[in-house]
Amino acid sequence: MGGRRRWAWLWAALAAAACLLAGRAAAEVIVADHFADGNYTQKPRWVVEKGRFRVRNQALVFGTEANGAIRLDLGKTAWRSPARVSLSLRQTQGGGNHLFTLSLADRATGKAYTFHASPNRGYFGTAGISDGKSPGKAGARLNSGPTPQTLVVSFDPNADCLTLLKDGKEVFRTTNHHRLGRVDRLTLSSSGTIRWEVDDVTVEATRPDPAAAARPGGGAVQRVYTAGVPHTDARGRRMMAYDAGRSFFQIGIWGNPIGEVWGTNYDLKVLTDAGFNTMWPWPSWSLDQALAHGQRAGLQVVAMNPQPEALLREYRDHPNLLGNVWMDEPTGSLWGKDMEGKFQEFLAYKKMANAVAPDLCVFINDVPWITPPATEWWTRWNTAGDVSCHDNYPVMHSAQTQSLGAIADTVGLAARVNREQKPVWLIVGAFEQPGKSAYPFRFPTPMQLRASVYAGLIHGATGIIYFTWDTYVCRDGNVIGMSPDPKPAYVPSPRQEGYTHPTPARPDQLVASRALWAMATQVNRELRELTPALLSPTVDPKAVPYSIAVTGLGRTEEPIHALLKPHPEGGTVLLTVNLEDCVLDATYTFPKALRSVERLYENQLPLALEKDANRFSDTYEPFETHVYRIQM
Repeated sequence: MGGRRRWAWLWAALAAAACLLAGRAAAEVIVADHFADGNYTQKPRWVVEKGRFRVRNQALVFGTEANGAIRLDLGKTAWRSPARVSLSLRQTQGGGNHLFTLSLADRATGKAYTFHASPNRGYFGTAGISDGKSPGKAGARLNSGPTPQTLVVSFDPNADCLTLLKDGKEVFRTTNHHRLGRVDRLTLSSSGTIRWEVDDVTVEATRPDPAAAARPGGGAVQRVYTAGVPHTDARGRRMMAYDAGRSFFQIGIWGNPIGEVWGTNYDLKVLTDAGFNTMWPWPSWSLDQALAHGQRAGLQVVAMNPQPEALLREYRDHPNLLGNVWMDEPTGSLWGKDMEGKFQEFLAYKKMANAVAPDLCVFINDVPWITPPATEWWTRWNTAGDVSCHDNYPVMHSAQTQSLGAIADTVGLAARVNREQKPVWLIVGAFEQPGKSAYPFRFPTPMQLRASVYAGLIHGATGIIYFTWDTYVCRDGNVIGMSPDPKPAYVPSPRQEGYTHPTPARPDQLVASRALWAMATQVNRELRELTPALLSPTVDPKAVPYSIAVTGLGRTEEPIHALLKPHPEGGTVLLTVNLEDCVLDATYTFPKALRSVERLYENQLPLALEKDANRFSDTYEPFETHVYRIQM
């Protein structure tokens, strides 16, 4: 418990920070066209949509046809990258009220922001500038003669702002009401009569970070385990093919007591009633005690800490022994110490344990610190055991939780570094550390807890463990867990000699504790029902090429992730999760017509589909999960 409290918050914070910073880089000039080469068709390549254009005196000259238009595609820009477009504009022929139009668009959605500008200061009532919905500042207009002017359009999705400046003065401001995450096309057009000249076109934006594209949890459509799903049976023996009689999906609880302690009876039936099938009992209970209680309750057992060789030999064939976690969070707790020495100690212990008890699953549980300089050691620890296991608790007091993407990254990396050949177990957080602690974890919401589990499943977790059941054990470590019937304290409060720390819970924390237990119980039901699908090979996106189009201003370009599995009774199951704190709309498109789409676990009617439709849409609240059964 001490190591968990001492290190986990730091590594979770580092992992979350890495996720937040992914893709951020300084803006750069991505277009600078002064038309000095005498043409507009290359470096960069402008495309005429309508009308006649030419380059004269190092300027792009419009013809006088009505609705002449020319566009420039800006290439890939980073998600939520601000963009700044600057150009010099003057008129050389004609006069009157005719318009010059500048548009910035997102090619993926087809949505655009368009500014119309006229030399007439009253063209749009009070101004000569408008975005088609409202006028600019009163009196603002383009120059009416050949005097050049500089126009600057700035788009900033992070500040929810779009502005137009003329010769350094702001003449229009609006919000990002289309909720665009980027713009990547510039279009210039004219209503005719006036001949416009454009020069010194400069575009500043941020290009995508290649490292962000290589994130282990990146990508909306996940492809993990298309050749088979690594998991275990109830004894920890590795399997790659689902067998209804043998395959086991662990649903575990970490660090529980057993029986009556200080006046509270910790009845293991509470766990089985909530759908748990595994316990990681607090190590003050010996292996023989834990196995005896586990057998009576119908729970598999993961033994904490190294076990004596004689004990392993005696209980190696016990039907309730699932595994042995040798150490908690070594990459964090051993950093700066004799990491290599402890690693060799683990390998020696594992060799002994595997020789004495060949079926025993021996492993460590690690931190979620996967960024340099920890990557190498994290990989070594997480490929050395019979399974890969780590915890990840991204919900903290220190800031609003904006993303659960760190879970996608750590689970995705665990599957990748083990070449999708070893089971991956994920410990999710269902707890709070009250007060002004150096370990600023807070209760997730029920929706965040469910999303944490599904984020793990979608990226490769084949076992889920919750930290933690609310008991005197966690309270002694200044942790309030989840429970169907939590107490203000499990020992005298304030502390009395001979008792552990009480860590009394407020009424609102007791309410949150019950709510999380109820959600865990619901999710556990889903896990049990989904087990045949979860442990069957993922439907290869090459065989069923589906796509996800998201509308809404997410923090990342692909905030909704999905995994397609076969349904044991026919059709497929699509697991989806919104990893971010934003409301989004998603459209799923499949290669052929859909006969039915049913939302599982939502008490809703099947989605209404148009005849022969090969797509469907749905809305996601922040951190919402949808599970669909699809018939094609």
